[in-house]
Amino acid sequence: MSSKKKAPDVTKIKIDQQNLPCILTEEEFRDRSKALGQELQNRDGLEAEKKAYTSQIAAKINESTAIISGLQARINTGREYRMVDCQVQIDWIKKEKQWVRIDTGEVVRTDVISDEDLQTREELDE
Repeated sequence: MSSKKKAPDVTKIKIDQQNLPCILTEEEFRDRSKALGQELQNRDGLEAEKKAYTSQIAAKINESTAIISGLQARINTGREYRMVDCQVQIDWIKKEKQWVRIDTGEVVRTDVISDEDLQTREELDE
């Protein structure tokens, strides 16, 4: 006697899902269109935000570069420009003005006396 099992008479059916193309309904089409419009606006806003941020960072980098350049120049030359008190000396005979540093006594500028300055002296002498 053979002990072979007999195949069942009923075939089992199982459900399986496949990713397949489907035609959109009118409502689905409207929903997807609305979602697309919203996402386009969202992306445009993000791109504008990125551009503004990039501009801000670029401005900060430029500011830092300018500071670095100024510091390098001071270090390389060993000097920097500052506001320094100067005495203005007028020589009426030579018709010239001289600016003399108070801290060092160095003459830093010489100009010819203007007609306006000469007029002022004449008014003072009267």
